[in-house]
Amino acid sequence: MSSADTEAVDDQKVSQFCAVTGADVSNALQVLQATDFNLQDAIELFFASGEGQGGGSPVLREEERATQLPTHGEEEVRAPMPTKVDRLYGDAYGMEVGGSGREGTTGASIVDAFRKRLEEPGSSHGDGRLSSMFEPPRGILCTGGFEHAKQEAQRKNRWLVVNIQSPSNFDSHRLNRDTWRDGTIQALVEAYFILFQTYDVAEQGQELMAYYDVEELPVILVVDPVTGAPMRRWYRFIEAVDLAENFIPFTEISFDDPRAARLAASSMRKRHGGVSVLESGGQEESFPSMTEMEEDEESPEEKAQKAMESLPPEEAGSGTCRIGIRLPDGMRIQRRFPTNMPVSVLKTWCISENLDAAAGKPFVLVRAEPGSLPLDDWSRSIDESGVANCMLQMRWHE
Repeated sequence: MSSADTEAVDDQKVSQFCAVTGADVSNALQVLQATDFNLQDAIELFFASGEGQGGGSPVLREEERATQLPTHGEEEVRAPMPTKVDRLYGDAYGMEVGGSGREGTTGASIVDAFRKRLEEPGSSHGDGRLSSMFEPPRGILCTGGFEHAKQEAQRKNRWLVVNIQSPSNFDSHRLNRDTWRDGTIQALVEAYFILFQTYDVAEQGQELMAYYDVEELPVILVVDPVTGAPMRRWYRFIEAVDLAENFIPFTEISFDDPRAARLAASSMRKRHGGVSVLESGGQEESFPSMTEMEEDEESPEEKAQKAMESLPPEEAGSGTCRIGIRLPDGMRIQRRFPTNMPVSVLKTWCISENLDAAAGKPFVLVRAEPGSLPLDDWSRSIDESGVANCMLQMRWHE
């Protein structure tokens, strides 16, 4: 089915949803997106959330139905007491029972009702298809608390990513469903970051919100795991492609790099000076970029020369191997390396041979075989990575 046909079908479902529920187009789109445009699930979810009880819905409220009940003689029939539905989050969220005082959204009530329906005995959605849509990204999460996550990030020499969510905010659930489930984001997190997630109703979440002066939820922060200093932050929902683009600079610089320290210091000055700017829709604060912090940096030629000087001597013999790399311009280079050297030495080698790489253009190394994935663990040895006596390709990171 073409994209035009898909859009036509989706528009038809929106019209049908509005006709049945009396909802406006905005609410219709939100509920349909939450159920992958399954019309039947969306309608059930809408009425289960209580949204179908408001004005404009063809469904009569209980009080209205009561006034239409027949009477017997002069005796009046008392209207039933209004129904009240509430939701208590339990241990499944790993948080304290209670609220944060933040006002919920329409999306939150939809998700609450959705979760409640799944827990009912005999639910027709017991297959878990819908319940898994909003689940946290457990496969890439670091559990055990914030301090443990900091220690893991230090041990693995990675940046720490902190995601503070609110169960009453639909953007938090959208992050779980759309952003953290994205394949590119998961690959970046697994290779370069440690991800820690908490909620605003948890004690630790409240402490982190106060410490980092969080003004809106959800929020994603990139944090220096040694000092705890925030490097960048994004509020509300952010698309996976935008987050991946903003993550890339952190894959090229370690938290112990002097440039990172200057970036953190400048970021903190801007926040405490009251000149940070917040924009809606998953936009980051106006912290200085990596490029802006590199005013006194060396030229690409100087970087390439330093990279060349840092390479180990090329010697033949046992414990060494020959590796070839095809550069993006088609040129092929070959050299011998000790097999116990970390793969990062190959990255240094590429920087010494290519001025664009020396200037900071991101790249990956891939084995010259169909279906090969980029090398992602630069700390492993050449032998452990299986690239000894292999031909690799240097590709610019898209």
